[in-house]
Amino acid sequence: MTEPPDAEPQATFVKEHPTGHETRDVNVRAILLFGLFMIIAAVVIHVAIWGLLVFFARQPVTAGEPDFVIVETPQAPPEPRLQAAPEADAAEMRAAEEEFLNSYGWVDEEAGIARIPIEEAMALLEERGLPVRPDLPDVGEEPLIEEEGMQWP
Repeated sequence: MTEPPDAEPQATFVKEHPTGHETRDVNVRAILLFGLFMIIAAVVIHVAIWGLLVFFARQPVTAGEPDFVIVETPQAPPEPRLQAAPEADAAEMRAAEEEFLNSYGWVDEEAGIARIPIEEAMALLEERGLPVRPDLPDVGEEPLIEEEGMQWP
């Protein structure tokens, strides 16, 4: 909309901003004092460390016996230990198993149970056949144990 030329201009409510910065937000003096404090603290710490190094450098070096004695005794580490030669251990175990499988020996001498070489056991099994279970009742026969409510087909 346009206003007629004879109308008075309306007042504007825009304030003029002053140039510069706001003094309420940043305390420049506190920041400068903090920086100065940090520089002074760094200088004091460096001087203290330098003095400590000079103090230690002036101490005499003792070349006598140490206050403690280091004794090196070869000790085996606690169980379980790692294998030193796993391939040799495996070969030794396989040889022991082969010797066990291919030799005669007692399993239980008092009961008369012995073991025979595996090749011979396989040959006997082939010759004699597998053991057979005793005959079981047919489905049509009476059950061995009767219970109430049990029905057989």
